[in-house]
Amino acid sequence: MPAFRPSAVAVLIAVGIPAQAQQQPVEKPPVRTIDSTRIVRAPGDTTTDTTKTGTGGVVTSGPKLRPPTAPPPGVVTVPGRYRVTLNGFTVLRQTYDNPVQTDGKGDEIYFAGWVAVIDTASPMMVQHYVVQSREAGDRNGYPYRVRAGSASQAGGIRTGDKFPATPTQRAGAVSPDSLPMLLWEGELVPGRSAVVVTPTVWEWDHNPELFAYWVVSRGAMLDRVMKPEVLLASINNRSWFPLDLGSPGLVVHTNMFADNRDRPIGLELGRPTPEASFVAPQPANRPPGGSLLGAIAESILRFTERAQPLAQKYSPLIAKLMETAGRVAQFAATASRKTPLPYDAADASLARGALSRFLEQSGGAGMLARPKSLQSLQGALRSVVRDYTAREVYFFEKTLVLTPQAIEDALQQAATAGGRPRGSIDVPYADHAPLQGRYILHLQVEKLP
Repeated sequence: MPAFRPSAVAVLIAVGIPAQAQQQPVEKPPVRTIDSTRIVRAPGDTTTDTTKTGTGGVVTSGPKLRPPTAPPPGVVTVPGRYRVTLNGFTVLRQTYDNPVQTDGKGDEIYFAGWVAVIDTASPMMVQHYVVQSREAGDRNGYPYRVRAGSASQAGGIRTGDKFPATPTQRAGAVSPDSLPMLLWEGELVPGRSAVVVTPTVWEWDHNPELFAYWVVSRGAMLDRVMKPEVLLASINNRSWFPLDLGSPGLVVHTNMFADNRDRPIGLELGRPTPEASFVAPQPANRPPGGSLLGAIAESILRFTERAQPLAQKYSPLIAKLMETAGRVAQFAATASRKTPLPYDAADASLARGALSRFLEQSGGAGMLARPKSLQSLQGALRSVVRDYTAREVYFFEKTLVLTPQAIEDALQQAATAGGRPRGSIDVPYADHAPLQGRYILHLQVEKLP
């Protein structure tokens, strides 16, 4: 293994490389002589720096001393506090919905965001959770909903609607469960931490089964994010553009039209990548001697490194979400809107060990200094690819990986025309044509004092 420079060692310590891997020989600088009458250069030195001393002597320092190199303009080098909010949405086309509109006029929707906070200097490495909004749409018969849309006097979301009236602008105080909705707020450290945000919009249909499967699939997605090469690219990412990824775990048959279950907007024809496992809705039979929900979770998580232990942790989450079916009003009034997801010391140890081995095999300091771009690693993250000759539809979710640099670049570069605030980011979702839905979510990133 090549010798590490001290700065590289410091970074390796920050990501938790074992002590024996840190104890590498460090190159010593050449010995230089200080003399009042002559200059002695170290081998290879071609310039000197001389200054008069108070007694008329001359002090030599070998190579000419230069001040520390300043970072290039615009490069972020200090920690900062940041916030990500969902300010509003635009409906380019409403979804195919219940023709008799028994659940309200137009679309009835809610928002859900997966947030994973990565910190390579933290003992736990990752904390992740799902935040969910209240339903929005027609309040006629559903008084707990947020009134949104123009399909009736009580609301109802249809083609051409925007919410609020200027959806890119924050209207009112930030809320944990309605727009403008707080997705994440906290500190990020350059080269050490990042926040992964996947905002989604769901058409409500009385039954959260598919939503429960999506929540479980967060374990499989996090497993991909924490692979060493992706992890290093994530904490050094500079792009604020959403990555177009396929959600692991969820395949939906195309007979959706009489299927009264909540579904994500953004279902498109596709095919799975080799290392992705999916479960079709409503499995036919309970496996002999096993738990149905446990089998579902294990099927979704099958290609993760700790599939069975993770499935045992996620099964209760499926059960909790499924219990809400048929108790919609009670759930809307009382249920927590932020659901912490499993990640423990064993997961953190696995991630640190994999990162240590990867750095050792790939030159350590060189890999830290020159990680691949996250965009070039989308293949390692993606679970499905679009295939318009396929018969199955999958959920193509959009994911932002935000570092201090990415957020600062968004604040400088993201579109501000039309009254948009700085850091305004559009996240579009479009359905396979028969399902019709086409929505734009309007996010905002900002730096806090």
